[in-house]
Formats: sequence, structure tokens, C-alpha cells
Amino acid sequence: ALVTGERRQATVRAVDECELMVIGHEPFHGVLAESPNLVKELSHILAERQTMLDEHADMLSADDREREVNVKSLQFIDRIKNFFEL
Repeated sequence: ALVTGERRQATVRAVDECELMVIGHEPFHGVLAESPNLVKELSHILAERQTMLDEHADMLSADDREREVNVKSLQFIDRIKNFFEL
């Protein structure tokens, strides 16, 4: 949700007390604008996680899984760039 503007897909609960930091859209935009490779890195991480969450991921070969991650990564790049107008 932070990097694509889409509805979040997970809920996180802390086991222990912790401090949280809120990162707004504008400051994060500045970071992404200054680091274009960060968009690619984030999109790849998001794609890997999404692929592993998909029900059929465990039935894919390593090569098929990597292809799926690459396709999803390109989709995430587009969504991140659109959301941050990069």
C-alpha cells in the first residue's frame, strides 16, 4: 500500500512493544525520485512475496517461479511509478 497506493493486503501485529514510524507519500516520493534503482529493487521484493503468497506458487518449477516474479516485478514498477508520478 505504501508504494503502490493500493489497498493493503495484510495486517501486522507486534508480539512485543515497539516504536513505529509513519512515512508519508511526499518524503517517500523524494527518496524514490533520487534513487531510481530502488523502485526496481522494491518491485522485485514485492513480486517475490506476492508470488509466494499465490496458491499455486508451490507447484511451480524454480524457472517458472522466477519468470512469474519477473512479470510481477515489471507490473509493480509500473504501479509504483504511477503512484509516485515518477
